[in-house]
Amino acid sequence: MVLLAFGIAVGAGVYGFTKAKDITTTLKRVSCSVAVVPDDLLNGNVTADGAAFFTGLNMLSQSLTWFDGNLTSINNVLTEFNSSNSNMTTAISDGTTLMTNIKDTDGNTGNGMTTLTYGAPIS
Repeated sequence: MVLLAFGIAVGAGVYGFTKAKDITTTLKRVSCSVAVVPDDLLNGNVTADGAAFFTGLNMLSQSLTWFDGNLTSINNVLTEFNSSNSNMTTAISDGTTLMTNIKDTDGNTGNGMTTLTYGAPIS
């Protein structure tokens, strides 16, 4: 933690010294940068051009806490999508039957599809 704070201070100092012309401006820039960096890390920010966004550690923590609390519910929903589930087995069987019936509407068996012709344009 101390190393992180030191790294932030050094980074802000380098930025401040490269942008400033005198010691007063330098100290103002350094103090501003030191104050903004922890806030951005905790609460997030958007880049100057608006092209990227960092959510911040607080939002990341909240999202992971929500996700952790809902893992059982998510797991229950996903278990419905396996081939041993009777509803899925029925849906697969019905879908296969439907495909076969659609293919065979012209009396031909096999994998050819039937061309549908409409008497009037669909509008």
